[in-house]
Amino acid sequence: MLRVLRADLHRLFRSPVFYITPAFMIGTVFLSAIRGSDVPFTMGLDTLILSASQMMSVITMAAVCVVMIFLWTQENRNGFIKNIAGNVRGRHIPTLSKLITGAIVTVIYTLATFLFVLFGNILNGGTIVKADAGDAIVQVLLWMLTGFVALSLMLLLFETTKSSALCYIATLLFWTKMIEELIIQLFYFLLKIDNVGRYLIIYGNVWENSGTAENFIRNALYLAVFGAAALIIAKKSDVR
Repeated sequence: MLRVLRADLHRLFRSPVFYITPAFMIGTVFLSAIRGSDVPFTMGLDTLILSASQMMSVITMAAVCVVMIFLWTQENRNGFIKNIAGNVRGRHIPTLSKLITGAIVTVIYTLATFLFVLFGNILNGGTIVKADAGDAIVQVLLWMLTGFVALSLMLLLFETTKSSALCYIATLLFWTKMIEELIIQLFYFLLKIDNVGRYLIIYGNVWENSGTAENFIRNALYLAVFGAAALIIAKKSDVR
């Protein structure tokens, strides 16, 4: 298991794709420093973290899925997956390594997003002051979990179809909320149910009647189902 994980991390950190999103953020901060701001402003730490969480839900977590799908596709080149398959006891081990690697990328990209928002505001003349950031941190953790759920869903799709193109399309449709919007409309027109949004992954996070604990429990259940299904399918599949 550890050898597979080390191999995945080695490929991850050597891949130029992994650095595209952080490079984009660094470039934006650099341009912000050049532009500057004529009006100084003050921003609380809670507002700063909340801004980072809002950006995570739009850009960061989609980038995590794209990077990981790219790495999954590359493993079939140069006999990598066949060499790994011959050195592990269970065919599910590489899939489990993918999940762990995805969690690591999620943490790294979350930190990069926070630093992007932090330095961007500072370079534009902002002053960051202390504030109670407990609720904002909870939101960040929730979106990290949501991103990991989405990644496990894409991994399940990849293990089932072995199609990277389909996973890229699904990532786009998922993070633009088109999939969940379609589900909501179908439930309404076919069954006259209009509150299904609270049970979905992204819409459930912002549903007005959803509590924080409910959000975490719902997404954790999705993660368990998608992750377990991906592992089961991988265990029963032949190495291609």
